[in-house]
Amino acid sequence: MKATSSLINLTSHHVHLVGSHREQIIIKPSGYVARCTISETFTDEWMHNQPVKTKRVVYGSAPLPPMIPGIRYIVSAMTAMYADDSRTDLLVPSGVVERNGSKQAYSFAVQGGEQYA
Repeated sequence: MKATSSLINLTSHHVHLVGSHREQIIIKPSGYVARCTISETFTDEWMHNQPVKTKRVVYGSAPLPPMIPGIRYIVSAMTAMYADDSRTDLLVPSGVVERNGSKQAYSFAVQGGEQYA
């Protein structure tokens, strides 16, 4: 018997999965949304001999729950991208298909580029 993981959805969207037997599995949002931190700085710069307002945006990692054996967290691609490299418990919906008017994921991308179905 294969070991299974519990999935916790840290996005604000329902995640629709298509199981290996074509059944639909819906993972509801957990109520906690993992979002990257954003810092913005506004400055005036000279471009083409004119002052131009510019905005510098710096993204930081999202506050995430601790890693727990047997639990995988569904997060956005941006959240996974800015997460610590040691986080092997993050899943990003991938392989999205349109079915019955809604988008459904049939696989996940895992931190480090692996594919997880």
